[in-house]
Amino acid sequence: MNSLISLLVAFSIISLPLYLVRFSVLNIPTTLHEILVWITFILVLSVTGVRNKLSSVDKILWLGILLIIVGAILGVYVSADKVATLGLVKGYIITPIILGLIMLIAPVKNKIIINSLFLSGLIVAASVYIDIFINKIALSGRVAGIYNLDTGASPNYVSLFLTPLAGIILAKIIADIFQNKWQNVWRKIAVFILIFGAVVASQSRAGIFIILLIGLSTVYSNITKRVRQKKVVNRLAIAVIVILAASVIKIASPNLSATPDSGRISSSNNIRYEIWKTTFKDIIPSYWLTGVGIGQYQNIFTYLTQNRVNYPEYIAPKALTPHNVLLSAWMNIGLVGLIGLILVIISIYRNRYLFHIESNHIFTPYSLLLTAILLLGIFDTSVFKNDLGGLFWIAIFMLSSEKGKLS
Repeated sequence: MNSLISLLVAFSIISLPLYLVRFSVLNIPTTLHEILVWITFILVLSVTGVRNKLSSVDKILWLGILLIIVGAILGVYVSADKVATLGLVKGYIITPIILGLIMLIAPVKNKIIINSLFLSGLIVAASVYIDIFINKIALSGRVAGIYNLDTGASPNYVSLFLTPLAGIILAKIIADIFQNKWQNVWRKIAVFILIFGAVVASQSRAGIFIILLIGLSTVYSNITKRVRQKKVVNRLAIAVIVILAASVIKIASPNLSATPDSGRISSSNNIRYEIWKTTFKDIIPSYWLTGVGIGQYQNIFTYLTQNRVNYPEYIAPKALTPHNVLLSAWMNIGLVGLIGLILVIISIYRNRYLFHIESNHIFTPYSLLLTAILLLGIFDTSVFKNDLGGLFWIAIFMLSSEKGKLS
């Protein structure tokens, strides 16, 4: 039975990108990924005792989850399309939480979970290379791969899913090299190249930068454990951080004097700036308590900006989300849900031992997975989506227990 559970757990993770395979069961819309998750969950509950495992989880985490669900329900109540929002609550909130719970309570090894995550990443990467091979490339030169099947697909979807996985394997490669563990390192390098190459093909500046940051941080951590002159290394690290921070500010800053032919980067920065400004100035004041409901942000944004110059043509079509994970939480699940998400994050990051950089514990797979997701959330919505929600809650529940802390 444990072998069957392990197999189902693996498939429920590998199938994360297959939320795009949609159909109905008894007139209820669902996806291939959801079906696998719920079948696995029912089987795990039927054969596994869960009380002790659940009781070991931080109470702050449970409170955060409760508030997120309450916020999502309030979002359904105020939504202009309650049926659509309820379906998205199932896909973005409930099923990902269930997937995370499966990782916590199922009798499955960490190695299976991690390898399954990489297999799901390779599926997405393969779809990117297939698009390149058949020349299915956007006019901007960016590639969306399997996410072309999604409504309003963006190449950023590729980066949002693959960046955390690339960061995990890069950190492992660097650590293995420093520790002279050469067994299987070339296989890991090959997987990294495939996944990182797909991120590059998506042309996501944030994804490439975060992978670079994880790599440099891992090198720093391993060096400080092996040298006596830590002050020199620390000063060098500070200098690198300052340079990187200045570069990010420069690259990500809006250029309000840009013209239509100024290029994709200026356009992307300006659109994100206008989305943030409109969210703070026009949407939050009217929906500060309940949000607008999952899936309703673009409709509200479009309505409020329909008479503004350039908004209907250039900005509203790109405003699928507020392009920031905390703003997205506020708009999707309201202030109650936002507080819940913050509590969930606090419940993990308050463990100083787990995230002490010189102990290398911050460079364990689930720590990197969560950190990369939240860093991506500065510039995009990195949690409220079927596959991204799955990654997030896997990291949360594994880090909330001894099962995943030092994997």
